[in-house]
Amino acid sequence: MRRSGRQVVVGSIVLAICVATGVGSLVHPIHSSAGVWILISAAVSAVVCVLWLAWPNRRLCAVSGVLFALPVAWLALMPGRAVDREALRATYGAALRGYVAAPYVWGGENARGIDCSGLVRRGWIDALTSTAVRRVDAGLMREAIAVWWHDCSARELARGYADRCRQVTSAPSLHACDHNALLPGDLAVTANRAHVLIYLGDRAWISADPAAAAVIVDVSGRSANRYLDTPVDISRWQLLDQAPRER
Repeated sequence: MRRSGRQVVVGSIVLAICVATGVGSLVHPIHSSAGVWILISAAVSAVVCVLWLAWPNRRLCAVSGVLFALPVAWLALMPGRAVDREALRATYGAALRGYVAAPYVWGGENARGIDCSGLVRRGWIDALTSTAVRRVDAGLMREAIAVWWHDCSARELARGYADRCRQVTSAPSLHACDHNALLPGDLAVTANRAHVLIYLGDRAWISADPAAAAVIVDVSGRSANRYLDTPVDISRWQLLDQAPRER
């Protein structure tokens, strides 16, 4: 049974609304559980709408179903690959630098507005996603989705973020810490758990700074940023610390 012209128009409008809602939730800078569920609901509704529109044409419906099912099956069933730590570390640094000058927005997680822990997570998600796509690595893609799903604060990063990070050292300040013991991608959480900075190498630290109202890069020993002159605990992502392994 073919869809009537009115049914096709209504279905197309609903599909457009679902797509617009999903895109809007991605563009909105504030990360929240409501936003996550809105995005998921919009995606599921869009898939259902496409299948409903294609249903009268069984061949088109079957092709659409396969196109939707294949990525899900790959993501759920394929094992992860050994992690190239140095390549992932470089990708993380490049992703972080891409947010320099982005405005500071408390709770934000994209270039339209971002906060300190949001920068840590957004850069990490970007690095995991781009590496997963480039290397066809389902394990890294699953990790990217898990990090996106589970929000966290600077305090949670210092606690280990569900064993995703581990503490490697502490220092009275970033001016005084031994940078030879650090690796690009390391996270410095202030002792009061109010702020987190990410190491880029060469004594440079990037963070979404509320005082500067933007993402900035400071150099320890040269910059006067107050966060460089406060006690910190330094953590490292487990994926950048452990030997390559299958996931």
